[in-house]
Amino acid sequence: RLLLGAYVVAFAEVVGLTLALSPFAAVTRPALLVGLVVLLVMAQANWILLGAPRLPAPPLEPIHALVRVPVLLALAVVVGLALAYVVALIVGTPPNTWDSLTYHLARAAFWRQAGGVGGIESAYDERLEISPPNAEIALTFVLELTRDERLAGFVQLAGLLAAAIGIFTLARALDLARREAAFGALLFLTLPIVLLESSTTQNDLVAASLLVAA
Repeated sequence: RLLLGAYVVAFAEVVGLTLALSPFAAVTRPALLVGLVVLLVMAQANWILLGAPRLPAPPLEPIHALVRVPVLLALAVVVGLALAYVVALIVGTPPNTWDSLTYHLARAAFWRQAGGVGGIESAYDERLEISPPNAEIALTFVLELTRDERLAGFVQLAGLLAAAIGIFTLARALDLARREAAFGALLFLTLPIVLLESSTTQNDLVAASLLVAA
């Protein structure tokens, strides 16, 4: 739950910071870096005010469960290889899907050009105006900070991993055993549509991760 909560908070900070800078057309690399430093200082101050609590030790039970069950271990190896390939695709291949180029990245590019999130005049695709914006706000954030469209693919990959953690957490909340929860999370990571989406700059896995977290 700690990892899932950290993901939600971090995503909310990215969206909130970008939206806060948008009315001033200030979504630029320097402003975003300053904003991140301010958020870090605020988080550090809050941690000190709370008495500098220690983070809980990472749970090792799921890992032990994987090792003890050959089926889970084999599934974990397959997932690991698949995710390694996804990372290689992200790093080595520029975005090239139709949706990415005509809608998702285009939306982020328009917002970068305007200096903030807002309406797109004479939009050639209605999705540029009416679709939920959170994933593209994260793309805008990454593109402006890194100036590398390939790295924008990590937004969806983060959503993939968060969704898997959320599935495990939800299964445990429903009183399923750790082995069963791990199997569900790993099985999710082998679904073809999920893996195909995870290397793109689209928004499906981002939406799924936030839904699972909720």
